[in-house]
Amino acid sequence: MATAGQEQIDAFLKDLSREELLTLLEHIVRRLRQQVEERTPQSLYGVWKEKFPEEVDIDEALGEIRQQWAEEFEESN
Repeated sequence: MATAGQEQIDAFLKDLSREELLTLLEHIVRRLRQQVEERTPQSLYGVWKEKFPEEVDIDEALGEIRQQWAEEFEESN
C-alpha cells in the first residue's frame, strides 16, 4: 500500500523525461554520498557502553560456550 507521499512522488516522476529522471537520480546519489562522508565514526566503546551489565565476563562466557561445544562434539562421536 502506497502512502500519500509515495503517490505524490509517483505522479511527479510520471511526468519527467528520461533525461530528467537520470538527472534527478544523479542528484539523489550525490546527496546520499555526501551524507555518508559527513558521518563521523562513533567509538564502539561509547556506542555499547552501559548496554551490558559490567559483571559480565566475556572471556568466561566464551569459555563456557566452548566447553559446551566440546562436550557436544564428544557426545556425537
